[in-house]
Amino acid sequence: MNVKKKKVLLAALLVAMLTVLAAGAASAEGERKQGGRNRGQRTGRSWGAHYGKGYGYCGKYAYKMNVSEVPQEIRDKWVEAQKINIDLRAELAKKPEDRDKEKALELYTKRCALMQELGEWHFKQRLDAPLTPKPAPKKQKGQPAE
Repeated sequence: MNVKKKKVLLAALLVAMLTVLAAGAASAEGERKQGGRNRGQRTGRSWGAHYGKGYGYCGKYAYKMNVSEVPQEIRDKWVEAQKINIDLRAELAKKPEDRDKEKALELYTKRCALMQELGEWHFKQRLDAPLTPKPAPKKQKGQPAE
């Protein structure tokens, strides 16, 4: 290959690399402006606070549970399920030939049973809870009084 062809090939490679780099940076900037993949929403099952219209959103009626009202037995089951989940994830993180499949299946079955109990308890609480409308939104500065 002569020198001129090498320079042209090198220049084309450099342009291609810069194009890929610029496209990646633009994509990352777009995600940051939108708040990432979930746009500020918290996902997953949690009895804590939720942000945005995520899991547990019920329109204008809100079901609120104070964690201090949860019986100690239920809280203990929740903690046990979390510990089992940690053990299960540790087992699954091992190489496939090092995994104790019977132990993993036992942990999974136990966790599923606990989560079923917790889910049933939570649903029964929701069945007994009254519907309470959310308070009206606060007026922003500069809005005329109604």
